[in-house]
Amino acid sequence: MALDALVALDDERLSEIANAIAKRGNLWPDRVAYGAVLRLFPKYMSVEQLCNTLRWLGLKEDSVRGFSRQLSRLIATSEFDLSALERLRDGLVTLVSEGLRWEKGRLHVVSDRSHFSEALAVICVRGFDNHQINGWLHASLLALRLHSRDHRNDESIKSLQKRLSDLGAEDNAKLFWLDDALLRSLLEAKDPRNRYFAITIDGPVQLRPDRDLEWIIGALGDTTRDLGERELLLEAAIRLDPGRVTWKEHVEGLKPLVVDEPSFVERIDEWLKPSKHDKEHRRWEKKQADRKQQEERRKAKARARWIQFWREIATQPEEAFSSERAWNTAWNLWHAMSPVGDDSRSSGWNRRFIEEFFDKETADRLRRVLMTIWRDDRPTFPSERPKGERSTYYKRWQLGLAAIYAEAEDSNWANKINDVEARLAVRYAPIELNGLPQWMEALVDAHPSAVDKTFGNELSWELEQVPEDNGHFFLLQEIDYAPTKVARLFLPRLKSWLEANGDRVDDPSNAAEMAERVRQVTSVILKHGDEAAFAHLLETTRRRLKEELPSELLRVWLSTLMRTDPASGLAALEAQMAVVEPSERSEAVTWFAYLFGDRRDSISLSNEGFTPQLLLRLLRLAYRHVRIEDDAQHEGSYSPDTRDNAEHARDGIVSALLKAKGEEGWAAKFEMATDPLCKHFKDRIIAVAKENWAQEIDTDAFDEAQAMDLDRRYEAPPLTNSAMFAILNDRLDDIDDLILRDASPREAWAGISDEKIMRKEIARELEHAANSIYTVDQEATTAEEKETDIRLRSVASSHEAVIELKLGNGRTAKDLRDTIENQLVKKYMSPENRKSGVLLVTLAKDRRWDHPDDGHRINVEELLSLLNEESERVQDSLGGNIAIGVHFLDLRPRLPLESDQKSKAVKVKDRIEA
Repeated sequence: MALDALVALDDERLSEIANAIAKRGNLWPDRVAYGAVLRLFPKYMSVEQLCNTLRWLGLKEDSVRGFSRQLSRLIATSEFDLSALERLRDGLVTLVSEGLRWEKGRLHVVSDRSHFSEALAVICVRGFDNHQINGWLHASLLALRLHSRDHRNDESIKSLQKRLSDLGAEDNAKLFWLDDALLRSLLEAKDPRNRYFAITIDGPVQLRPDRDLEWIIGALGDTTRDLGERELLLEAAIRLDPGRVTWKEHVEGLKPLVVDEPSFVERIDEWLKPSKHDKEHRRWEKKQADRKQQEERRKAKARARWIQFWREIATQPEEAFSSERAWNTAWNLWHAMSPVGDDSRSSGWNRRFIEEFFDKETADRLRRVLMTIWRDDRPTFPSERPKGERSTYYKRWQLGLAAIYAEAEDSNWANKINDVEARLAVRYAPIELNGLPQWMEALVDAHPSAVDKTFGNELSWELEQVPEDNGHFFLLQEIDYAPTKVARLFLPRLKSWLEANGDRVDDPSNAAEMAERVRQVTSVILKHGDEAAFAHLLETTRRRLKEELPSELLRVWLSTLMRTDPASGLAALEAQMAVVEPSERSEAVTWFAYLFGDRRDSISLSNEGFTPQLLLRLLRLAYRHVRIEDDAQHEGSYSPDTRDNAEHARDGIVSALLKAKGEEGWAAKFEMATDPLCKHFKDRIIAVAKENWAQEIDTDAFDEAQAMDLDRRYEAPPLTNSAMFAILNDRLDDIDDLILRDASPREAWAGISDEKIMRKEIARELEHAANSIYTVDQEATTAEEKETDIRLRSVASSHEAVIELKLGNGRTAKDLRDTIENQLVKKYMSPENRKSGVLLVTLAKDRRWDHPDDGHRINVEELLSLLNEESERVQDSLGGNIAIGVHFLDLRPRLPLESDQKSKAVKVKDRIEA
């Protein structure tokens, strides 16, 4: 933050700081130096200082990788001349070459500072973009060779690879031999095949017949060349198939080039011998062709069967849906439609599919058949199956589930079935994927007793089972996600289970599983229960917390108390932590991680029961046990643990308290700022508290009369500075519309050269558009005896907005820009009720201005951009508590006059005739 401030001030000491960092003073540990480099280079830190700094920085992989990536982005976006780029290139080449070696385990070139290869790649890309090749090939080769294979998709690497792939033949030949020399210096690869693969398979060099074969063959035929080089060239020439002739003819054509070396001729003859691998490949291709042919025949048969099946149903529906064939027809149609449509994955019923392939009558026939199918079967519950088969079911039960969906097309279907059929229908419910069936709510409405005696009994049986597999149970989860009307039917059973001490832990090894079951039960009650259910749960929770409980269950019940009665929950938490000695990973840290950490079911601090004072107590407890000095320091990616979750919880408590509203919230934040536990961010607490308080008191709140005005006039008098600013901009937009109308005053206004007269015209239009929500003053005097051009006053509050008018025809760009801060803001907008203003600039003719900084000529669009940037700068410098706008009133002629157009047309005609 200190460096950011110095950079913002362009402080002269920054160069001294850069020099101190490059010399590695004791005040610059790695973590600080990383951030300093990214702020100082290249404006305040030279290329040489950067390279010296990079040389001494630590080499922890996680931290340096992130720094290297940021450095690469900085280099990519900074301005460098060619000389600086070359110095930066040479410095990084020296750095990344330290400890250069071949890593056998990864079959990869590495060095002590491989992580700077991406930055080197960025520099090389910029070198190529400056049409530089000589001197850049070796650096590019190192950048790509050293870059991790895990990050080959980085944009800089892909960009450099693209530029190397576009090299001409001569430059690609240079790159080829540079890569070969580099690899030979790092490993022993005498075999030409291995040398060729090392260069072309995993390296930056790409060989293409159309570009490279010519120079490869030319060099191969040069008998003065080193035999090792020619051996490598022969390997490349054999493997590059030109495509103009057969490969065999191509290889035969290489013999005349190497007749001087018998071993090369033998090598070519070896290549031309038939290979056993070729036979195996041909055999494999034949098998693949046979397999593909069989698959096509299978698909053809399936299609033929479907066409035949379709024709039978379409032409002989009576026979297809006869009593003997109805079940098979329904089964086959269900198989066809179940994978299709948005809802069919769960229900299996898709009327639209049947009607599209057949017709509505066929869909109705199928529905009638399905309505009998589900009644003729009886799915079993898990409690009725052997232990090893409780998670399985017959596929035909899925057909029955689809059948009930088909019947449920009738919204009154549940009222038309009896209790016996309702109990049967419930048995299909657990087969549904991802929740209970949609028709369950109608069934509960019509037959609550039948549903409870079947599904409810199964739920009770499930709750009585010994906890296994971390205590998770299917039916309990389905009820949690069910509609409230369905879930409430089963709440009495959950209440009875708790009253009967169903959560008792008889075996300590099952404590975690039982805790998960209790969490699920309490979750259902908290989500779907009424006031009576909440009261009963609160009573049960208080009773359980008086008992001796395993830590797993204690956390669940305390979490439940926090949700139902935050004040009592916090008191219980404070009592639990009173005997805990603060430490990095104490039991209290675990409590915070469990209750408020980054978990799906963590406690929401937005609960209105967490008052600002409760949040303040919770914050003090958090800072006492999750201490700042014990925080984990992570570099790079990591997996959060209990400590990390506890820190997340502490930060969440701080955020919740900072968002607290009202006078109680303000008082709690002020008390928080004065607490020694929060002294490390006291200033931020005060700043946020002030900002939030300003927003609270600056919000619109209409009384009855104002609400009636809003209803009658479609807008209400502004009650805040922001509302005043919105009204002001709205009215200026209306004036823009007026200028575009047929009865526009554009020409009359364009002829005005006196700002006083223009002010009167604009003020009159603003008065016409007031709609009784504001009044208009001209040249009203401020407390400092300064006269504003135009001022709008709200009729319902003391808030005002000011307009500073300037005729743009005779004003310089500097004059207009300086008006925003020196006149509009400093002179007119200092009162608390006058924090919105607009600089209104009229323009009656085309013109250009001198830029106030460098003098270059700018047009009207560039001037508007300049003024908007200045308004944003002034707003930011004042903390954003004012609203400044810039508005251009364009009075320039829109179209040439008709007489002028006719005159021009006559002149053109005369020139054509001449």
